[in-house]
Amino acid sequence: MREIDCRFVSMFAPGQLFRLRRSPKHVPPAGGAATTVRDKEPYKFFSQSCFCKARRTKMLNLGENAPDFAMGEGKSFHEWRAGRWTLLISAKALSPTCTVEFAELARLAGEFSSEDIGLVTLLCDPAQAVTNWLGDLADDFAIHPSWPIISDSDLSIAATYGLVDSSGTGLQRASILIDPQGKIAALSAYPITNGRNFSEMLRIALAARLTATDRVATPPEWTLKNGRVMLPPSLPQSEAEKLYSQGVDIVRPYLRFVDLPVS
Repeated sequence: MREIDCRFVSMFAPGQLFRLRRSPKHVPPAGGAATTVRDKEPYKFFSQSCFCKARRTKMLNLGENAPDFAMGEGKSFHEWRAGRWTLLISAKALSPTCTVEFAELARLAGEFSSEDIGLVTLLCDPAQAVTNWLGDLADDFAIHPSWPIISDSDLSIAATYGLVDSSGTGLQRASILIDPQGKIAALSAYPITNGRNFSEMLRIALAARLTATDRVATPPEWTLKNGRVMLPPSLPQSEAEKLYSQGVDIVRPYLRFVDLPVS
């Protein structure tokens, strides 16, 4: 039998969460029909708490501080980030949309990691629902998440980020990019019926990282392999010519382009 290997940090009381083991599908028991076997054994996890008790009715704004919360093993979220760019993703277990999103995110996880961009998923579902869903992801897509998954069943963390939906009982599906200083750099919210494009979220994380250090702005088609960027109007032309000896393409005084070296 194979074991699901994931980093699942739970907010539930001890004894409520179990490590899930599965036999391969369609293993017939003696004298019976084919079935899937799920055996339970105790799973090591950590009780969580949010350090900020304020409840928000709206999502955080750009530039606001991202609330901290416990990550387990004695670390807080900001300690775990360790000054990295981080994408916090809220999702729902046992959702068809979030299931295929996880498949896409798992495919791109290596690219996020190679760029040192952290991933964290926030779920509001009961522990057993999350455990069952992770088992389904392993069986159906061979997905074993390598990033932390936070169970926020009482919505205490979600409330500090303004992610509680209008019913007050569920989680908005949002993606929040947090910069190394712990401030909100980009965010988006999606309906449950439409999947998110995580390739675009990786692109905007890389673009935000670039523009946080260089005095440039990125067009919608910018990628690491297409390094054409724009210059802000606040950058004098004389200074721009010194910074970019390769030349400045002036379309209008407020619309100037330069080509940066591609990765």
